[in-house]
Amino acid sequence: MIGDKERREKVNDDDHQKANSESSRERDNARFESRNRDNNTELQDDIIFQGISSDFCVCMLDIVNSTAVTSSLAQEDKIRKFYSLFVNSVSPIISHFGGRVLKTGGDSMIYYFPNEIERIEGFKKVLECGISMLDLRSTVNSLYRREGIQPIGYRISADYGRLELAESRFSRDQDFFGPTMNLCAKINNKAPANSMVIGGDLHQVIKKQHSLEKEFQFEEISEFSIGLKQRYPIYLVIPMDLNRRTNYPELKEKILHQHDVRTQNEHAAERIRLSQEMPSPISLERDGTSRGNIMLVDDQPDMLFTYRSFLEGQGFKVHTFTDPTVALRQFAKEDTSKYDLVVMDIRMPQLNGLQLYQRLRAINSTIRILFVTALDAADELISLLPDVASNQVIMKPVSRDRFLKYVDLAVREKG
Repeated sequence: MIGDKERREKVNDDDHQKANSESSRERDNARFESRNRDNNTELQDDIIFQGISSDFCVCMLDIVNSTAVTSSLAQEDKIRKFYSLFVNSVSPIISHFGGRVLKTGGDSMIYYFPNEIERIEGFKKVLECGISMLDLRSTVNSLYRREGIQPIGYRISADYGRLELAESRFSRDQDFFGPTMNLCAKINNKAPANSMVIGGDLHQVIKKQHSLEKEFQFEEISEFSIGLKQRYPIYLVIPMDLNRRTNYPELKEKILHQHDVRTQNEHAAERIRLSQEMPSPISLERDGTSRGNIMLVDDQPDMLFTYRSFLEGQGFKVHTFTDPTVALRQFAKEDTSKYDLVVMDIRMPQLNGLQLYQRLRAINSTIRILFVTALDAADELISLLPDVASNQVIMKPVSRDRFLKYVDLAVREKG
């Protein structure tokens, strides 16, 4: 096994050869351009090494085939959810075992364990952290399924060695540099899907900890060439106690609880956004007078009951119809000014919402109409019916407050 210092020199050997192959003319031109820059321009280093180096265990977690998965997601909010679920689900696991997230790269995450890890218990936590993330993948994927996103798989790699601490003027975060970081990233591709591998240097240290051999088995599965005929072995981590490794109730509960809290916060933020975009519903007049007449058309009686209770609680007179043809006949019989608003579903038998809309507008071209639909086709609907605006389409499922805000806006515009 080669030493850390020797390996650092060999990993960077190609870069030194490229630098030495630069022609003297190019170097002279670079020096000339540097001397002729504006003397008032302050020279700033993009990265500053702090002169601090120490031994760390660094790990990389990478999603398998993430490009293929995200390419299949048509909606931008689904793509954002894909990445946020990944980061937010695995971060609590890393923290639980004493690890710290260094940085994320979309479909990958780099984390490390502090240098006090040199104790036996520290190296054990590195291995348990990786194995627990693999075992809790079913919990993570349950959240992906909730969002209608394809489940994911990932690979984990870990290695141990000397790292240099540096700061960048482009980021507030600190970063690590060194061959250990490079090798950890490179050996990740050698890991089978949904498995953990470690590099040769970490394996050498763990071999000395005989107590860990009773809990984990290490199988050499590949190697990485670092030049000059030097091989760097890669080991698959296999836990020995299969019964114990499935017991993570606290972590599972924490992941699910944090996701539920984030979801509630997102919904609260959405309600605030809608309340800022639309005026608040007007309360019922003190004298009990009606705020207006609304026709509800939906072939599902339970939806009619729900919407009717919303509207009557706000002082509207509501007329409900489960058959769109009956609603059309009634609308034609009444005075054209009777109804202040028609709220209808789109997918209905005999006469769908688009057909009903066109016939109602033929009778009264000024009637205000709202569509309530579970179809993800608001843009298509607006393109088919140029007179329909985006605030006339309510997507199911819809809350009481959101439903009433759309109704209130439509009634106000009519007035």
